[in-house]
Amino acid sequence: MRKLLAFTVPVMLAAATLAALGDRRDILAHFARFHVSAVEVRGARYLDAEEIRQWIPVYEDERGGARSLEGRLRTHRLIEEATVRSLPGDTAEIVIRERQPVALVATPALNPVDPAGEYLPIDPALHRLDLPILRPMEPPGGSLTVTEHQQIQAMAAELHRLGELHPDFARSVSEIAWTPQGTLTARFSETGAALHFQPPLSVRRLREGLAALADAVPRAPERTVTVADLRFSDQVVVRHASTGEPGNARR
Repeated sequence: MRKLLAFTVPVMLAAATLAALGDRRDILAHFARFHVSAVEVRGARYLDAEEIRQWIPVYEDERGGARSLEGRLRTHRLIEEATVRSLPGDTAEIVIRERQPVALVATPALNPVDPAGEYLPIDPALHRLDLPILRPMEPPGGSLTVTEHQQIQAMAAELHRLGELHPDFARSVSEIAWTPQGTLTARFSETGAALHFQPPLSVRRLREGLAALADAVPRAPERTVTVADLRFSDQVVVRHASTGEPGNARR
């Protein structure tokens, strides 16, 4: 009997305590949460760390925790991946990987886009982005049409792909424009010369085009080389702005 009472009494007291707290959600909430005294944010270049810290209440709630905060962070347009973990001293560490801009689109203000052609919430003036400008066949104004958006996506993807294969190309291009024929024209900032090509462009053809431009400029110093046409599979045709006539074709 004594053993039964020893077990029953604590259970009854615990039940009474929970019943008493049932209507005091503020007290229950206090016990359901833990406090974060410091937050370390790593990997944020464009995103304001204070914006990330505002999401800490999601982490402090035991019902959410790290996974809930990571999922919430990944919904941000600028965040590609996020990891949250606890450190000693009630510290939360948040490591993020941002989506990287590869180009700017004038709409009419300059807006950064990622390799998928999606807009990123980055102020290009604040971060001094020195990136190529993408020019659809019809300049976008206000809301984009499906066709223009598809052009931006295709140009951003091709620029990113070629930049991965030939980094010097991406660093030297000032703009990429969509032509009525569905081809692309990439213009270089230093010389004003350009490559006209059908995507996807192979690295071999890209190198042939760059070599043709490098060869044509000193050969015709009185004329400005405008385009090295790579649309023909067996040759590169260099055209000059002064005459518009084809130069020597390189096989």
